[in-house]
Amino acid sequence: MTALLLALACAPRAPSAPAAAPATHLPTPFAAEEIRDAFRPGTHVVFVLENAGKDTTVSDWVVTGWTGTHATIAFTTYAEDRTTVLEPTAERTSAWAELRDHARFEVDRAERSQGQLLHPLGTLEVWLYVVQGEQQGLLERYWFAKELPGPPVRFTVEAGGTEVFRMEQVLREVP
Repeated sequence: MTALLLALACAPRAPSAPAAAPATHLPTPFAAEEIRDAFRPGTHVVFVLENAGKDTTVSDWVVTGWTGTHATIAFTTYAEDRTTVLEPTAERTSAWAELRDHARFEVDRAERSQGQLLHPLGTLEVWLYVVQGEQQGLLERYWFAKELPGPPVRFTVEAGGTEVFRMEQVLREVP
C-alpha cells in the first residue's frame, strides 16, 4: 500500500492549464461594432452640460463620416438658448475601438451595475459605472442605455459628495 501511495505521489503530472490572468478592466458597455452599427451618417445627438459656477451649454453632435473602421463627428457648442454658437463646428475622426475604449474603466477604480433610469429619453435599461476619479475625492458616474450604443445618456462628476458636472443626452435621432 505504501509503495502504491509513493508511486502515485511521485508519478509525473499532466501540466495544469495556466491560470487566467485577472481582469484589469471592467467590460465595456458596447463592442466597437455595436457603436459602429448604431452611429450611421446623419446620426444626431444633443447633450446639455451643466458645470458648477458656469453657464449651461449644449453640445450638438452629427455623424458626418462613416467607414467600417472610423467615424467622423461634427461637434458644435451652443449657449443654453441653443442658438448662440459658443464654439464653431469642429470635426474629429476616431476609430470605433477608440470610441468604445472611452468607457474602459480599471476594475480597482470602478464598479458596474444594472438598473433603470428615468430620463428625458424615456425609461431606460442601463449599465451604471461608478468610477473613482483621477483626483482625490472625485466620483464619476456613467449611465449607458443598453438600447443606445455609444456615449452615456448621463454622466456626472461629484466632488466631496456635491455634483459639480452633469452631461445629459436630451436628443438622439438616427436617420
